[in-house]
Amino acid sequence: MKAMVGRKIQFFGFALLVFFVPLIFSNLTFEAFEFPKMSLVYLLGGFLIALFWASYIFAPTRLKRPPWVVSLFVLSYVVSSLFSHASVWGYYGRFNDGLASILVFFGLYFVALNTFSKRELVDLLKFGILSFFLVSVYGICQSFSGIDRVYSSLGQPNWLAQYLSLFLPLVLYLYLFKKPAWLAWLGGASFFLGFWCLWLTFSLSGMLGFAISSVIFLALFARKFNGTHFLKLAGLLACSLLVVIFNLDLFGSKVHDTLLDSSELLGEGKAVRTSEDLHRVSDPGAIRLGVWKGATSLILSSPKVFFLGTGPETFPYVFQKYRPASLNYSSEWDYVVNKPHNYFLEVFAETGLFSLVFYLGILAHLFRSKEEIIFPSLGAFVVTSFFGWPVVATSLLFWGILAYVDAKD
Repeated sequence: MKAMVGRKIQFFGFALLVFFVPLIFSNLTFEAFEFPKMSLVYLLGGFLIALFWASYIFAPTRLKRPPWVVSLFVLSYVVSSLFSHASVWGYYGRFNDGLASILVFFGLYFVALNTFSKRELVDLLKFGILSFFLVSVYGICQSFSGIDRVYSSLGQPNWLAQYLSLFLPLVLYLYLFKKPAWLAWLGGASFFLGFWCLWLTFSLSGMLGFAISSVIFLALFARKFNGTHFLKLAGLLACSLLVVIFNLDLFGSKVHDTLLDSSELLGEGKAVRTSEDLHRVSDPGAIRLGVWKGATSLILSSPKVFFLGTGPETFPYVFQKYRPASLNYSSEWDYVVNKPHNYFLEVFAETGLFSLVFYLGILAHLFRSKEEIIFPSLGAFVVTSFFGWPVVATSLLFWGILAYVDAKD
């Protein structure tokens, strides 16, 4: 009886996390989005982990062990953090992706692995879909207030785009193949609103991730299509095409901005722009290439950095020495670069080669699983992580997917 009550408390707590983490933000903190989300994960997640171990002490059971590659990845974070006191909590303001956040996400994964079945984890995902629906609606509403690139409750357009691109294949599968009818139509409405919101993020990496996930989705599930499925998909495509047609101006200005910034980076750099009014958006691939070049120089700076990294979340403190001069002629000439805008380079630079190998091993472990439904979302995750990094909401979803793959049937 006590075990059943504890299990229900765990399910309710996880449902609260899945639902509220993407939605919560506060203007009362220095960082309005990541810090409140991470604080909720620390507080509620810490409680759920403590509750699990307290229950285990009073009623020991046989525990399911994580795959070795997952444990080694976490261990590599611990070892790398020994060389930097700033690595425990992470970069100020966000307090995400430091050692503490990795430990709490791993702890939540371990609790889910030893508490829930795959069916229960799918039920938890439904709370995530409700949150996804609200995030999409809020983002769309932002576009009517004059915001050029919507960010909803995630805080930044590219962060929002990654979150949306991970969920879109899941809600599409729900729409096409699941019953009852109301749940399927909730998936359809969520997909349409999610795509609309994704388009309004003005994120090329997000759209590329969505495109890759769509190709994977069709490759895996087109064989299951019948006439009804084709009609339902055609209706979604028609609605999505209307979104594209009525918002084409966004990508026209993006191309103009990219060409303008690239010409200055590749040219003589006649002047450094100091005005934000010269063009609307400034995040061209040329700037990322400059940051990647500097990050590579950092990685190769010493054997210690190459194998063990500089410490989690230390990139903004150590990058300046390796910052390429070309960035001084970009529209972000005065920015403090606190991320390499490539999560694989980030893992390599901050936690070393071994950690990167273990992280790639986790991805390989997921792609080798029999759970094909996760493959399109993983494809989107890999693409968007190549141009950015997982934030709190997407990290929670990623560790949840990992728990689903490793959980009992």
